[in-house]
Amino acid sequence: QRFAHYEKSDLNKLKTSDCFRLYHSQAESFIHASCNPDKENKGTVMRQRTTKQGHEPVPFKHGHIPYLKAMADTGEDPDPSNPINQSAKGVWCFENMKRSQGSAVEWDMPVRIRHMPSGKYLAVNTTDSSYKQINSDNESWFAVYMVDDAAVTREEELSETIRYGLESQMTFYIMSSEQTGADAMPNTECAIRIEHRYQEVGDDGRPQTKSIFLHNTEEAKAARVDDEGHPLRPDDVIVRSLKMCFSSLKSAQDIIKVMPVTSTELSTLKKVKAYIPPCKVYTAGVVDADRAVSQDDIAADMRVLLEVIALQYKGEPDWHDDKSVDWIEKANSMLPAAFSQLFDGEENPPTQRVSRDMKLMDAVFEMGLAAYNRTYPKLPFEGWAAGNPLDGPRGMQKLIHVALQMMFLSNEDSQNYFSRRTTCVVDAVDGGVKSFSDKNWMTVIMDQLEDPLGAAVTLSNLLSTNEDLLRKFVSPDLIRDFARMISDLGPQERLINFLEAICDVEGRPIKSNQEMILRLVWMNEETRNRTTLKATEMPEMSTKIKPFKAVKLPSGKETTNERPSSFKDCPKAYVGKEVNESAAGFAPIYVSWAGSDHWGQNMDQLFFSPEALGIAEPINGMVRLEQLLWVMDGPLLCEAIIGVEWEHYLWELENDDKKGLMFKKQVQLARFFEGQISLFSKMCMGRSYNCIDWMERSYSYTMLVSMCQNPYLPHIFRAACCDFVKSLYLDRYPQLVNCGRPALPEQLWVYEVIRNDVDLSTMPVIRELSLSKPGSLPEFMIPKSHRLANEPSPMLSFPSGLKFFLLRKLTNEFMGSFGTGALVHSEKNLNLLAGSITSLISGLLQFGFQSNHQKIKDLLTCLVKLLDGRVDFMEYDMDTGTPTPFEPPEARFVLTSNSDAVTDIKTSIVSVLMGVADLRANFRLAKLLNIFKGYVDPKGSERAMGVQLIHLHHSLETDEEYTGGIHEKLFKDFESLFTEGDGAALD
Repeated sequence: QRFAHYEKSDLNKLKTSDCFRLYHSQAESFIHASCNPDKENKGTVMRQRTTKQGHEPVPFKHGHIPYLKAMADTGEDPDPSNPINQSAKGVWCFENMKRSQGSAVEWDMPVRIRHMPSGKYLAVNTTDSSYKQINSDNESWFAVYMVDDAAVTREEELSETIRYGLESQMTFYIMSSEQTGADAMPNTECAIRIEHRYQEVGDDGRPQTKSIFLHNTEEAKAARVDDEGHPLRPDDVIVRSLKMCFSSLKSAQDIIKVMPVTSTELSTLKKVKAYIPPCKVYTAGVVDADRAVSQDDIAADMRVLLEVIALQYKGEPDWHDDKSVDWIEKANSMLPAAFSQLFDGEENPPTQRVSRDMKLMDAVFEMGLAAYNRTYPKLPFEGWAAGNPLDGPRGMQKLIHVALQMMFLSNEDSQNYFSRRTTCVVDAVDGGVKSFSDKNWMTVIMDQLEDPLGAAVTLSNLLSTNEDLLRKFVSPDLIRDFARMISDLGPQERLINFLEAICDVEGRPIKSNQEMILRLVWMNEETRNRTTLKATEMPEMSTKIKPFKAVKLPSGKETTNERPSSFKDCPKAYVGKEVNESAAGFAPIYVSWAGSDHWGQNMDQLFFSPEALGIAEPINGMVRLEQLLWVMDGPLLCEAIIGVEWEHYLWELENDDKKGLMFKKQVQLARFFEGQISLFSKMCMGRSYNCIDWMERSYSYTMLVSMCQNPYLPHIFRAACCDFVKSLYLDRYPQLVNCGRPALPEQLWVYEVIRNDVDLSTMPVIRELSLSKPGSLPEFMIPKSHRLANEPSPMLSFPSGLKFFLLRKLTNEFMGSFGTGALVHSEKNLNLLAGSITSLISGLLQFGFQSNHQKIKDLLTCLVKLLDGRVDFMEYDMDTGTPTPFEPPEARFVLTSNSDAVTDIKTSIVSVLMGVADLRANFRLAKLLNIFKGYVDPKGSERAMGVQLIHLHHSLETDEEYTGGIHEKLFKDFESLFTEGDGAALD
């Protein structure tokens, strides 16, 4: 059909190669069928049928049946053209009776109707009484079902493994539901009836041609039941699915709208369909223990998986065209969490849905299960080493998990689908014969958690954005299992990341999980020591340690180790003043953990000792934080921390296997500690005060500020520290959004306060304001009358907006370090840090710590530069200071794995600017209200004008007769709020 010859006159006609959807307007539903070609292909099934006597189970040979699927109820009129209502399950096409020929589809022409995703055909049986139902005295219903093809022989007709239908049962006629002068169907939307014709012997003994029509029964789709009529699964009935049949009575329920499918969508459908067979071939090859796994086949399957992953992206992933990467080798050399991060990007919901509906997700999941079914009861990758026969499948496992993660990323429907699916797994072997049982996908994933191949990352991604699944599957036993795995298997990022992932759902804290982790992992000292690293401030070491070499800042300038000669620019009081202005400054931070020189899994210690890792100059098992973490950003920090150029160090790693192995182990430990800090941040998120109370004891404010501002730490670690200091110290009581005001600008104002003992600065009182005076903008304050004023902790009792001066200084200096304000898109970790910094800025503004004119001016100078994407660079060479601009400039809008970090920065800056706009509007509103108060206040100097204003208010009908100066005065006063003095200063 693809190469069929068409005349020019056929251009506007629907052809047998064209795909479309069938929409039933009366039912507001699409005609769907399962995309699984193997659905219920094993023997006869029982389905519940409605009769005049009630419901009864009847045998039904064809379990694969079409149905009407209603559109989602959104509270608005349903729109069948909205992509959210369109599924791959509803795509059909017409075929000529001789399928090798193509043509335009003419009215009243015999055709077959094929379901494009499954490849099955529509069929109806008018001869078997089990397929017939008497609906009324003058109407009969005939069951409709799907078959694989037309039977050629009697054996095929009776086949129990492949569903065949007679050619006569698969022949239909397309009739227009309205008068038309055209001889063929148009390739646009049109209304049709689908008719089937059959021969029946009449009362006179002569054969008669009968017509029946595809029809909406307005009854629920029949459920699969057992022999006694009980549903096989409680959730088997699809509530919004209606049963279809062919009816002997023509009615309005037969009218169906044909809606052509776009070429773009059809291309996606064909790609997904093409990817499924290679996935199934891989599964069949790996699951067969008697068959060697071909590395050539693995390489081809790897490319298919990469195409599957790329299809789930919105836009072109930046790794897609790089053919030089050996992804199997790369996967085997990386931990699963780090490997998954290589594929970060924005998901494409339409292709995710197609992958789900057409069972591509199922095919990929079976690929991941194949190796486990092959080697049961042994684990397939236990004791794995390079050169193992399952070397290829081991690397494929991580790619398989990445594909699954992308298929349900931020897609609740796909996540729920994943949680409901079951699969066949080997559960016993008797005499070499394997037996199988059904197991839920979630259970399968949890069974694979101990293998460091991606299952934990998949589970984390699945639960972190779906609160229903989070509450259903997360339990104390699961958290204990993860704590045990950290203790037994060592510090693996994927394990700590799972605990982080279950603390919140898309920014909404889950208090029960936060406190469960606190109780089961942190409060238990033995568990804490076996699963986490300990950070300690050591001020006594300040004079004993050697300074590091200079490191470059984003602006290209280098750091200096000189202490400020004066602190005169610092306020007289702020939290952390005694540390910041001391002679030694911030204390060096050391890290320790339970280590062993000869560590192995299932030992009491967490990991290798500092000496075994080759970390220089440990002190009683503790190492400087910088010396542990520099390996996370070798190009930036290697020479500064250990005094060796990065390129030379790489050469050493390549020529010293032991050193190379220990370097990887140190990276593993460093990434785990970064994950630990991120976990603590999420545990405290949303003002979880039990977690805050415990974390304060181990991580002081000055320790976190020190880590946030330390240029000798990796950007990604500093970003985690910024998030931690925000959730532990900034976003907590007594800080309140808008300083306790319900909204900004204020909507309720106090005209006058009579009492003299009231602090007017904390109330929206109409009064004269000036930017040069405190209290002109909403500002954090703990007045002496506040019940926290005498608390010993400065975090509770500090009285003014200078409380977090160190954080404000940190954020302003970091933003200033960008120099020209250009963002480099390829510097993802730096951009993640910038995103965390802007989030801190937003918090400081939100809680009243940026509330005076000079603070806002200092803040916005840097932020507005970063917002201007015209000066962004694609890359930047730190050594030469040479930027690589986007060519053409519009290329910066193309989505890549780096886009999210850049977008987060800019959206945070926009949020800050909106907050500043609210402060400005509130200040101008206060000034305007004070002007009006002056007009009407009898005590004011503007009393005469006020009287005129009141007189004018009651005499609007004579407004044009007024000749006084009140209008001009009002106009000038209002304009001055934007053009003069304090009003203009805020622009």
